[in-house]
Amino acid sequence: MYGSSGGHADAVRVLVAARAAVDHADNEGRTALYWAAEKGHTAAIKPLVEARAEVDHTDNNGTTPLFFAVKEEAIQALLEAGANVRHANNVGCIVLFSMLEEAIVDHADNEGRTALFSAAEHGYEQAVQALVAAGADVNLAANDGRTPLAVARANDDEAAAQALVQAGAQKRSADDERRPQAGADISSTISTIQC
Repeated sequence: MYGSSGGHADAVRVLVAARAAVDHADNEGRTALYWAAEKGHTAAIKPLVEARAEVDHTDNNGTTPLFFAVKEEAIQALLEAGANVRHANNVGCIVLFSMLEEAIVDHADNEGRTALFSAAEHGYEQAVQALVAAGADVNLAANDGRTPLAVARANDDEAAAQALVQAGAQKRSADDERRPQAGADISSTISTIQC
């Protein structure tokens, strides 16, 4: 089913017709639906969903395919298939796009990182814009004091930084823009890209 990661919808359809195990997971617990969602291959998502692939299957980190979906069409396909937008992974992060609900747009994980913080940290400019439009607090800092603007600038992501500045983000101090120390453990951040 790895044809889903390459967007090979025809190959996915053939495998589905041959009764391939649509929920077979790799060593990280990710299924074909994860890979199609992560790459934004809606044409591959649809036959998997039609074959009853589990849209809320959790990987080893407790994340679902919706956590990895970054293109609007892929997100919409998963939502239409009934994906749970309130699912929290193993470290308490909620699916990024559930944050668009006004009541929880500034929900933070155990480290104080909001969806906006994470989107800025990982260069998801469209997500930054969507969260800002939904009313996310652009100046809300994580537990370590860094703001979304600070992490965007620390990662040299000028597009995300500009979107945040246009939304009223304030530079707090030179310390806000410090880069992670060499050898710092960022694995939890990487495994929860969209929290």
